[in-house]
Amino acid sequence: MKLWAFAGLLFLTQVSSPCFCEPIKSTELIYNVTEGTTQNQFIRDKNTSAHIILRSGAKLRALVAFPAGNSGVSIWFKPQANSINWKIIDTAKPISQKDDKGRDLYGVEFIASINTKQLEIENTILSSIRTIRDYEYKNPILNEIYTKPQIANNIIIYKRERLDGDCSYFLYMEIIDGKISDNSIISNNGNIKIKFRALSGEKPLTPLYGGKLLQSNLSHNDKSIKTLTFLSYKEKFLAGSWRFNTYFGRDTLLSIKLMMPILSQNAIETGLQSVLSRLNDSGEVAHEEAIGEYAIIENFKNSPQINSTPYFDYSMIDGNYLLPIITRDYLLNNNIKLENAAMFLANKNEKGQTNGSSLVSNLVYIINQSQKFAYEPKYQNLIALKNGKKAGQWRDSDFGLGGGIYPYDVNAIFVPNALNAIADLYKSGLLNPYINQANEKDFGNIKFIQKSWRENAAKLFEVNIDKKSANNFAIQYAKELSIKANENYTKNIVFHAISLDTNGNPINILNSDEGFELLFDQPNDLTIQTAIAPLLHKFPFGLITDAGMVVANPVFADEKTKAGFNKNQYHGTVIWSWQQTLMAQGIAKQLTRKDISTKTRSQLLMAQDNLLHVIKNSKSLQNSELWTWDYKNGKFQIAHFGQNNGDVDETNAAQLWSSSSLLYDLKQ
Repeated sequence: MKLWAFAGLLFLTQVSSPCFCEPIKSTELIYNVTEGTTQNQFIRDKNTSAHIILRSGAKLRALVAFPAGNSGVSIWFKPQANSINWKIIDTAKPISQKDDKGRDLYGVEFIASINTKQLEIENTILSSIRTIRDYEYKNPILNEIYTKPQIANNIIIYKRERLDGDCSYFLYMEIIDGKISDNSIISNNGNIKIKFRALSGEKPLTPLYGGKLLQSNLSHNDKSIKTLTFLSYKEKFLAGSWRFNTYFGRDTLLSIKLMMPILSQNAIETGLQSVLSRLNDSGEVAHEEAIGEYAIIENFKNSPQINSTPYFDYSMIDGNYLLPIITRDYLLNNNIKLENAAMFLANKNEKGQTNGSSLVSNLVYIINQSQKFAYEPKYQNLIALKNGKKAGQWRDSDFGLGGGIYPYDVNAIFVPNALNAIADLYKSGLLNPYINQANEKDFGNIKFIQKSWRENAAKLFEVNIDKKSANNFAIQYAKELSIKANENYTKNIVFHAISLDTNGNPINILNSDEGFELLFDQPNDLTIQTAIAPLLHKFPFGLITDAGMVVANPVFADEKTKAGFNKNQYHGTVIWSWQQTLMAQGIAKQLTRKDISTKTRSQLLMAQDNLLHVIKNSKSLQNSELWTWDYKNGKFQIAHFGQNNGDVDETNAAQLWSSSSLLYDLKQ
């Protein structure tokens, strides 16, 4: 049976509204975040985890996202004036009920008001969050997913079964101040008040909290810890909410690395095992998973059968090389007893394999991928993006690498450090039970391979611009942005390009990825000075603004490339919270060394002061995914990304790796 026909039959079987159960009385976690015109409320108890998002202004929307099955319900309204605002009245309550077939649904109930005379419903989707994202991005979605309302008196109900009939989704709207007329909600007095009930029948995740998440000596209860708690489950960590309420391999690994000093052993092993469980047969790390209804949609592209088996995306390349680095750091450099490390490797993961054997498959994959460059170190033998892909590492928008195909961070930092981690793990003897005779030889030449990458990869990305030209570039770029240029370069500018193009030419984007080098390695003085130089200058001469550290600066790029790196782009001249933490931790690590010069130490301290100052300035957004800036009265001011004309996307109010900023709260 065709998928759309199958879904149509399910739609026709819908019946009357079920009865509601009593609200659940105890709530484990609830907190609010306001970002510009968007109100967010997060709520979690044993079976309900939900994120309520009410977007005010011209683009009105009410959305509830559930980590269970990465599912959600969303309703869009026709555009209105910017002055129209939602307000949540009282606090949301977790609720449960049965669907038409007697199956459990878990969700939330809340009341919201809005100051408008009329709300005209544009569309409603109950499905996977990824389907809701597709609708937001104006991508096509299956007609069967659209849901018609059931209207009676002052109540509107939307409900539908998942495409395979395994569970259902439900949205209830009771107009308690106003009335329904056709497809609109009409105010009685200039305000509309609505009771929402939003529920999902997807299988709930198992919360991680308390001692299972953080080390027992931590008792802080600030928003960073609440954000981390909301995104942490026994099965996996979630990358971010609302848009990424499921597993992302790279995000999991980097979050573990950044927060390893405060995460419990249980939490670290939960994250690592979730990655090892999702490796493919070649040993590659899964980037993102499609689960719930979106898995059915993805699987149907390859088979006519209705199949909800999770579908994994292996299009990214950076996670492959992060896995051994973070695993080594945990097992060997985190005061873990050798017997506990051995026990973790012996544990069975979701694939039914030991963690050790899964890890070895990844290590062998890396060794095989890195040999070609090791023996013939030219740009053509670097690790490239996968064929047909425009992204492959954390800057994963279409133009995040400026059109390059060989990323700097992967090739110059991740691969050499991954090879070093493999050598350390091999030397420890922990891998002995999982290395067979066939792949023993793969580990035999690891030191030569690592040495070749260390000596040859980074210099292919090196850019050197003379002082006069650099100043001309910066002054011109400042004029284009209408920013005062109060600095000048006093020496030639040396930095690493963000990537290389297909011909090995550098993409001249000043960038923050040098932070990986500072955190992962022990570079020499010259490399440290190169890495922190952009933190000693204000944008557009460097990366520092009053609103935070921008992750990219196209000051030395051509006009076409500059256009792809403005403050409205997802990876343009914007601020990502976790990148600030990465750089700050890297600087702190280098300052613990006793083998660096006085000059290098002095520059590190200046860079640290500049960075910590702007981190403090942006504390209100530290758990968010990213933000941007406006320039007014000679200063950079924080602006919420996704709420400005021209912003290409919106941002998550809760982001896993942004929770790493809580390390600075704990130090205060």
